[in-house]
Amino acid sequence: MGQIIHLEYNHVSNFDLNTLLAYTDIWCEKIIDENRKKESLLARLLIDKICAVTSNKTLNDCGFQKDSKGKPFLKYCPEIHISITHCEGHVWVAAADCPLGIDFEEVNFNAKEDLKIAFKKEDWEQINTDTVSVFKYFSLKESYTKMLGMGFLMEPAEIAIKDVYKNSYHKIFNICDRCFIFTIMTKEYLPENLLSLLETIDPKYV
Repeated sequence: MGQIIHLEYNHVSNFDLNTLLAYTDIWCEKIIDENRKKESLLARLLIDKICAVTSNKTLNDCGFQKDSKGKPFLKYCPEIHISITHCEGHVWVAAADCPLGIDFEEVNFNAKEDLKIAFKKEDWEQINTDTVSVFKYFSLKESYTKMLGMGFLMEPAEIAIKDVYKNSYHKIFNICDRCFIFTIMTKEYLPENLLSLLETIDPKYV
């Protein structure tokens, strides 16, 4: 894909469940909570759109799978690396030609102290006076573990702030008086079209 990222976003409120059920699979069928199910189904729809753009194939043609640690991949298009994140009905999917991880988190100004356990003592002392920074680095840690294919099987406190600087980016979105943060990390480079692409996305409730 030539150092280009493909990024898709939508909100579950734009879809009814019956429409999304066309994208169900063995993982989605196990989800009991309807909102979480809709987020996961919407993620499949967005991956399907990316498959069409990047390889002129469908999601089924590309062979969407998850490995033993929960990392999503395309069995028949291994050159395409994907990452998924969803929060409060917002669903994002990214694809690139190198490993990557994305995350989307709400910045909860009343829950900053809850994240103290996710940081080394010296890192916490550096950032704890700024709630947005706390959530930014927590989100970057999640993007980092997704990039590695570990998820939070790796303890977030084991990841130092210095580990998540390289090839990373964050953007703040203010949505209906709530603050959200999007983060991305890639293994080799920040795709050249990332910033312009993010400028075209306007997450909102509808």
